[in-house]
Amino acid sequence: MSIISLISQILEAIATNLVLLAILIAVLIIIVAIGRTITKVKTSGTAVKMAEIGLDSKKLEMVSKRAYLEGLKNASMVLTDSERKRIESIRSDNAVLSRKTLATMNEVEERTNRLERGTDLGRLSRTLDKIKRYESAMFKNIGGR
Repeated sequence: MSIISLISQILEAIATNLVLLAILIAVLIIIVAIGRTITKVKTSGTAVKMAEIGLDSKKLEMVSKRAYLEGLKNASMVLTDSERKRIESIRSDNAVLSRKTLATMNEVEERTNRLERGTDLGRLSRTLDKIKRYESAMFKNIGGR
């Protein structure tokens, strides 16, 4: 009887410690989860502040560019007719170059697409030919088709 009571006491001690261990693990998991949540909240707050700072920076850039363009506009009012004509000629040339560049970019894109489609077609045709050869060999060997 004393051996049975000793075993019973040992099992009871193990069970009690297991419950405490499980409770300890649960508490640790909760603490880690709370810590991660706090970290995420702080990080998201920092990200929002960084976004606001970036937005303010962009606004300042735009105001600066607008002021610069205003200054240029005011300066262009005092240009002579020949200076304005030269500038207009350059703008016209830039417009032509931009149009030609855009047309060339579109042509390159379309030719690239056509080349990709041709490559796809060639690869698929070769695959189809292989399949037909395999089918022919397979069905020839088994007496079908």
